[in-house]
Amino acid sequence: MLINLILAALQPLSAGLSMSGYGGAVTVHVAGALALQLGALVQAVGAVVLWRRRHMAGAVAGFSIALVLLVFLELAAGRSRMFWLHLPLGVALFGGLLRHVIGLSSFKSHEPIRIP
Repeated sequence: MLINLILAALQPLSAGLSMSGYGGAVTVHVAGALALQLGALVQAVGAVVLWRRRHMAGAVAGFSIALVLLVFLELAAGRSRMFWLHLPLGVALFGGLLRHVIGLSSFKSHEPIRIP
């Protein structure tokens, strides 16, 4: 989840560089989006496996599955130039990941993870 948070945090930087006229920034932005898609998919699979083995709360698995869907929606909105949807989704993804990373950092390793 932390890796996905870092990937999500880098996206506004590459978008800003793109709007400032740096040539390779669009390529970096697209590569970051694809890396975030892959990261979200890996996170979801891992969270579901841990949930099924009763090592993680179902809420984390549910968030991870929702993350995959939202990242795919955000990528589709960006490719379609629907920036009115693309930008708020990016902010929401970053905020959600930040909230969950902070929540996960405070759990005790012998307890199931519970996100309030």
